[in-house]
Amino acid sequence: AGRGGGNLGGYVDGHEGMPLVNVEVECWVIVPEETRAKVSNHFYFTFALPDKKSCRRVLPGNIDQARRQAARMHADDVQSGLRP
Repeated sequence: AGRGGGNLGGYVDGHEGMPLVNVEVECWVIVPEETRAKVSNHFYFTFALPDKKSCRRVLPGNIDQARRQAARMHADDVQSGLRP
């Protein structure tokens, strides 16, 4: 069955061996008049650092964050294999 994704473009070619930075952004909608807030979206970004040999390692703060990060890293690996 088809998985999401597709051609990621030539800009991701050759990133092997470069340090990667994974960033998760959580967006909230806040309604102060009703004293409520809810998560509206999550964005995940992975950046390669082409001019660096390494970067500072930042570990997740708890097991839930670690699981979410591991899932995203796995999804990046799967998506990178979708290139034609």
